[in-house]
Formats: sequence, structure tokens, C-alpha cells
Amino acid sequence: MRRFAKHILSSVGLDVRRIQNIRQHEALTWQQKQDAMWHPFLSHLDIRTIIDVGANTGQFADLIYRYCPLAQIISFEPLKSCHDSLLQVLQKFPQHRIVQAAVGNEPTTTNMNASQFSPCSSLLPGTDLLGEDYPDAALTEIVEVPVVRIDDVLSGINLEKNILVKFDVQGFEIPAMDGEPEILKRARLVVCEVCFFRRLYDGQPLFHEIYSKLREFGFTYMGNAEQHKRKTDGRIVEADAVFERLEA
Repeated sequence: MRRFAKHILSSVGLDVRRIQNIRQHEALTWQQKQDAMWHPFLSHLDIRTIIDVGANTGQFADLIYRYCPLAQIISFEPLKSCHDSLLQVLQKFPQHRIVQAAVGNEPTTTNMNASQFSPCSSLLPGTDLLGEDYPDAALTEIVEVPVVRIDDVLSGINLEKNILVKFDVQGFEIPAMDGEPEILKRARLVVCEVCFFRRLYDGQPLFHEIYSKLREFGFTYMGNAEQHKRKTDGRIVEADAVFERLEA
């Protein structure tokens, strides 16, 4: 009967599928799209250490696990509200650690603008442009968080070669990099969220400034894995830019 009914509906152009099957298909399609974007940047590298700066609830960790299941991961995330979800993702890795702190160029304690849309939380106040693309991001509360230098935290810790460093710190990229020159000298790959022509946070560096900084450390810009377009005109507002230290 079910097959007959489906045949009748199909004959008039209707496709009937179970909600569960649709969701499974959407999840598979999303993963395939993610793999298509990230595979060219990761498939040739045997990444064994991941330093996830601005880990939030583990979105990047969940993605990168498919490529680096044997890697150790060290995640920096100052917001307590994110830690339960983050830890759940990190438990898939053989070695994992959460550092409950923001990162910068000197150890201190400071105020953070904790956004209702937590991925947009920042040590910097948002500009008026932030709310145009992310309306919930403009709703914030001030929370006090510790700030650490990554080089200080990781001093003395054994980091296996082929290090990947990911930055998602909403405008605080340059101070974060200034706090880990030794790690960046050893890193093989850097993934950094960048803005191209609009500063979403006060004092946020744009792509060319981050590009220049990483060039000083010997990295080559390889392209963008993911891009986010401006709703009004389709121009690229943000992207996950990938920088690699190429072997001679």
C-alpha cells in the first residue's frame, strides 16, 4: 500500500519522504560540502597537534577530527557556558585539554563582550556593522575573563610535529599571534577567520594585516576553506583563510 501510494503521488510530481530520512540526507550533504571545502587543505598533512584558539562549543574540533583523529588538541575558550558542549566533542580525541582563558600578548584579566550568539563574543566591542549580518551578536553582557599568552601555557608541553593553529577570536588576532611567536615558528598550518573590507569589531585587523603578519612567520596564503557572504549584495564578508608553511 505504501509503495502504491508513493507511486501515485510520484506520478503527479510529488516526492514523499520520511522526516528522518530527509534529516539524514541533509546531514550527509552538509558533511560532503564540508569535506569538499577542507579536503584540499588537510589531506596531504599528518596533523598531530591542534591548538584551537577560540574553540567556542567545539565546531572546528568536530570538523577537524575527521581528518586528524589521532591528534592531540588543546582548546582555548574563556566562556564557561561553552565548556560542556566543547568537552563532549573533545572526548573523541586521544588527548585533549581545555584552557579556560582568552588569549593575548600579555597575561591579564579583562572584560569580554559575551554575545547572545556566542561565536561572536569578543574582547573588543562590536561595530554597528556586526548587527547587520548577525542580529543576535549585538546583544551582549560583560563578563570578566583571564587572558594568557599561548607560549606561556604551552611551555614545557610536548607538542607533536605538524602543528595546526586555528584562530577564531573576533578581531583579537594580532595580539593572540603576538603571544605565541614560538608556536607559530613551529606550526605547519594556520587557519584564521578573517574579514576583508568591513571591521565588525573596533580595531579589528582586516585580511591584508593578518596576511602580512603570517608572512613574517614564513606562511603562504593557500585560499579560503569557508566563506560567508554579505546578505545585501553577496560580497564575501568573512572567510576561514588557510596559511601553510610550505616545505622546500
